[in-house]
Amino acid sequence: MPDEQLEKRLQELEAKWLNNTITPEEAKEYADWYARHQQDAVHIPEAFAAGEAEHGQRMLQEIRRRTGQQPRLAGIRGRTLRWAAAAAVLLAAVAGAYWLTQHKQPEAALAVKQQLENDREPGRKGAVLTLADGREVLLDSLADGHIATQGATKVLMQKGSLAYNAAAHSLAGVSYNTITTPPARMFQLVLPDGTKVWLNAASTCRFPVAFTGKERVVEVTGEAYFEVARDAQHPFTVKVNDASVRVLGTHFNIMAYADEKEISTTLVEGAVQFTRASRSVRLKPGEQSAAGSTGPGAPREVEVEQVVAWKNGYFNFKGAPLQDIMRQVARWYDVEVNYEGKGGNDLFIAEILRSSRMSDVLKALELTGKVRFRLEGRTLTVQYL
Repeated sequence: MPDEQLEKRLQELEAKWLNNTITPEEAKEYADWYARHQQDAVHIPEAFAAGEAEHGQRMLQEIRRRTGQQPRLAGIRGRTLRWAAAAAVLLAAVAGAYWLTQHKQPEAALAVKQQLENDREPGRKGAVLTLADGREVLLDSLADGHIATQGATKVLMQKGSLAYNAAAHSLAGVSYNTITTPPARMFQLVLPDGTKVWLNAASTCRFPVAFTGKERVVEVTGEAYFEVARDAQHPFTVKVNDASVRVLGTHFNIMAYADEKEISTTLVEGAVQFTRASRSVRLKPGEQSAAGSTGPGAPREVEVEQVVAWKNGYFNFKGAPLQDIMRQVARWYDVEVNYEGKGGNDLFIAEILRSSRMSDVLKALELTGKVRFRLEGRTLTVQYL
């Protein structure tokens, strides 16, 4: 299709989306174009919107009107009609079943509904605390109050989070606790120095019940977000197998799941030094480094809000390969994922509440026409189309 005709057609589809007359077939056409031309710019007529900022606001207002929710679209900007293509997918995800209620049910949505009779509920707050003597405490539904005493440290539940009340840098012998989030759980704790930690699903954090030495050291697997209490006299270090992140006081995210190829550290504010395989890099706010077996890669700018979306209650899939998405789905809904057929190089975009049922997440992906899903027990099969 010539460029002028394509541009005219895309403007027509956007207008239909905004006035709620777009059909499921046209929505698929729109999403297919986005998947093939993510980097293309399309002219916005001045009569339609004065610029990208106004264009984006118009799209957001329409999503809010239709869903009654406040979708987060941070970072989806800078590409004219990319707003609309992103919004078309986002709307199906955030609204849960917009096409099911406003239009005739599309074939893909019907298929996922039939195949997910035993749908999966979203993950929730919960964890297991292992005390120094090996005793385990289930934290899923504990009321606020005293849980245990570890040496001179009191272990408490406060406003739904785990907290440690310890004498500052006590000289007593060091003992360790471990908090573990199973799949489909996440949890927050406050370490003895006041550092706040959020653990994503299938993650652990091992830490002393009191920081006694010159350094504050904790160990992590999985994914965690830290807001480190500033203490220039006692640097804070997070260890992940053979990698480490060293800080004085800062906010950062670290992802180190066993099924991910690399360990990624993303800095939100402050400064950190990321080390692996005897190689170190320093990060600035808004930068991320991914470390393979040979050490950290060069820092690169990323959209921080996308990286920490899990902490704020969202999945943020922006330009994400399907298998990256499905690893997140597997952890949050506690399923095992298998694949049928040969997948392409398609990238997906959507922002979805993590409080959604799994079928709502899969509906959004199926509306692209690239995949279908089948759930049998805890096994989720991805069928490439």
